[in-house]
Amino acid sequence: MAQLPLFNDATATPTKAVAPRTTDTTPTLPALSKPERLPAGTSWHLYTVQGQELGYLLKRSKRQSIGLRVNEQGLIITAPTWVSSAQIHDALEQKFPWIVRKLVDWEERLQQLALGQSQWCHGGSIPYLGVAITLQVNPSALKTSFSGQAHAPCAGDTLTLPLNLDAHSTRVQDFAQIWLQEQARQYFIERLDYYTRKLGMPYSGLRLASPAKRWGSCSSDGMIMLNWRLMHFPIAAVDYVIAHEVAHLKEMNHSPAFWRVVETLMPDYVAARNLLKKHHPDTLPLL
Repeated sequence: MAQLPLFNDATATPTKAVAPRTTDTTPTLPALSKPERLPAGTSWHLYTVQGQELGYLLKRSKRQSIGLRVNEQGLIITAPTWVSSAQIHDALEQKFPWIVRKLVDWEERLQQLALGQSQWCHGGSIPYLGVAITLQVNPSALKTSFSGQAHAPCAGDTLTLPLNLDAHSTRVQDFAQIWLQEQARQYFIERLDYYTRKLGMPYSGLRLASPAKRWGSCSSDGMIMLNWRLMHFPIAAVDYVIAHEVAHLKEMNHSPAFWRVVETLMPDYVAARNLLKKHHPDTLPLL
């Protein structure tokens, strides 16, 4: 069988073999661990590269090249069925600096969002408006409750969930997610009302969603969609997206006139916009 190029996409381009790195210049891998739940069709593998153990998820497919990507589950390799383990390991050797860089970048993004230590269990934490809040599981609790101010969290605040102490992580996640969506709807409406009054134009309605491609949208009939997962970000970032979509009520484009409207609504929007540029919706952990 004719051998096809092993790399044929933007995430993993062919590279020439290089001389082995010395210990002093070898990049250091972030700590990696096997995901609690493997995605369908994947298997977990370990391979030692430059003296460091690299864990990765492998998915076989009908594609014609090896693809590498990094997300909340670590390094994922998609490889053709005909590619051998030795060829995959060669790819890991060649792309090791790229892999380390992407994993380090990912870890830094998680830390910026207080996502790095997220755990769906008693004593775990999740990011809420840019602050890591602690999860408490209490079987005697009558309902989900938050110890702090609803939309002004502080370090040390707790979210208490009415679950048994041995509740599965998915149950903890479901209860916390329901609460986050409730908070999102309340906060989004409050800020939509504020910005539309400031603009002098009404919106027709709000729709909550969690699309992988955008943080928000505004239709020509004034319906605004906002990604509820914005509630993981600091308030300034959330307000920027809301102001951005409200500005579309007046300017359905991204012209200079549109950005003048955004600036009128939120004069200090640039810093918040720059934060969001680093975090595409499909790069957030599965929260």
